[in-house]
Amino acid sequence: MTIHWSKRGLVVAIPGVVAVAAVALFGFRGWFSKWPPSPEVLLGHKAFSWRTHETVDFWIHYEVSSFAEKELGLLSMLHAVAMPGMLELIGEPAYPHKIHIFAVENHARMKLLIGHEGNGQAFPEHNTILCVFSEKTKAGGAHELMHVISNNRWGSVPFQDRIWLDEGLACYAEDKCYRDHKAWAQDMHALSKGLRDSGRLIPLEQLTAGFTNWASVSTEISYPEAGSFVRFLYERYGREKLKTLWQAPQPDMRRVYGKSLAELEAEWGADLARADRGADESSKGTRR
Repeated sequence: MTIHWSKRGLVVAIPGVVAVAAVALFGFRGWFSKWPPSPEVLLGHKAFSWRTHETVDFWIHYEVSSFAEKELGLLSMLHAVAMPGMLELIGEPAYPHKIHIFAVENHARMKLLIGHEGNGQAFPEHNTILCVFSEKTKAGGAHELMHVISNNRWGSVPFQDRIWLDEGLACYAEDKCYRDHKAWAQDMHALSKGLRDSGRLIPLEQLTAGFTNWASVSTEISYPEAGSFVRFLYERYGREKLKTLWQAPQPDMRRVYGKSLAELEAEWGADLARADRGADESSKGTRR
């Protein structure tokens, strides 16, 4: 999940919630005066006692006596193994900034820290991600890191008309970057094939027209569907066309791909028909 500014104020895409509002009205600033909060501001929150572990690519901030402290090696690995695949995905040899990772124990701690709940959160402008990391939930990783890296290297994606692309690329990163780590892998084609076979896929015209309008739809549908379609576009037509779509003033599929959205949807559907659904993949969702 990412949070962006629009001409109407703050636009927040939270699974199960749609909010388009001025910050002051809904109080997203919470205890801080500027949104999004910087790492220094988050580290200064008086309700949190942080410890920091530094690696080549990250500053990992975790709470004293937390699950993250106990499983710091796993938390570090979840993010470190994703970096090479993400850089390959966006065509960059390296990322020039260290990324701050804030790991909290549960949704209540996340809400206390930034004013709302959620498994994961990215602040690309501050090279910062936040995640719930517990025995039950291990968020963050490739998904939130891709939000930071792609929005800084390819530019901030226009929010309302291309949130499906931003979230889709982040989900595809989960798919690609963890293929050698099956415990974390999310096969977007297999998940979407299960959804397709059960008649639960959202028509792409509606999904791409306004991803936030579909927040009432389970993220177990919208996120893997966006991830699968982005994976199809990337693997069939290449990185450069996807980057062009990301950066274009208007998301014109025919101008970028020479085909309508309906034609691309038919091709994607044919790929799904050939995908391996795997063991009960239709009931699985992403780690969002």
